[in-house]
Amino acid sequence: MKWNRIRRASALMAAAALALLTGCATNTMTGRTQMSLISDAAVSQQSLSYYSAMVGDYRKKEKVIDAGPVKERVERITNRLIAQAVLYRPAAAQWDWRVTVIDDPETVNAFCMPGGLMGIYTGFMEKLNASDDEIAQVMGHEIGHALAGHGAEKMSLQLTSNLVVMVLSAATAQNARDMQGTHAALSVGALAFVNRPNDRLTEHEADRIGIELAARAGYNPPPP
Repeated sequence: MKWNRIRRASALMAAAALALLTGCATNTMTGRTQMSLISDAAVSQQSLSYYSAMVGDYRKKEKVIDAGPVKERVERITNRLIAQAVLYRPAAAQWDWRVTVIDDPETVNAFCMPGGLMGIYTGFMEKLNASDDEIAQVMGHEIGHALAGHGAEKMSLQLTSNLVVMVLSAATAQNARDMQGTHAALSVGALAFVNRPNDRLTEHEADRIGIELAARAGYNPPPP
């Protein structure tokens, strides 16, 4: 039994090492080596599934603004940003770019998921009385996260952390029940690590890209 455990742990350790060695690549946009275990197509597909469900839920609650001055304003700004984003990263021309305006006056937020799936809450514009320049800077920042592959990077880290949890569980467990309990305990720590907000480095990268996108689109973005 002990040797079986050792062999199982050794095999998983080898798989983890291989993933780490082959799953890193230099991002041409940021110049930084990033974990990249998931293809852009797979990340975009997962984002589309989540985005469609989220927008569908808001639509059932009649919280989606499909027409009118606010929608037109947001589309005008984001269309100019998208035009620059495609020049910045040509592969983004194949993305399914969309923007949803969510009628929620209490929420001050905006986002762009991998694949160009964007959203902005009316609270961002109303509570902050945001100018076009400010909206362009914030949406450019969110687009920057997508262009730099930050979503794919976090998902890759999630996969790696899951594999590490499996290795440690197999290496330390004495039996199946012990392995299950160890796996559960280690998974909590892994999720707490991976699901944290974007760190300073990725935020800085998104700031830099966002400001450049907004400026190239003809806006005067304020400093982040």
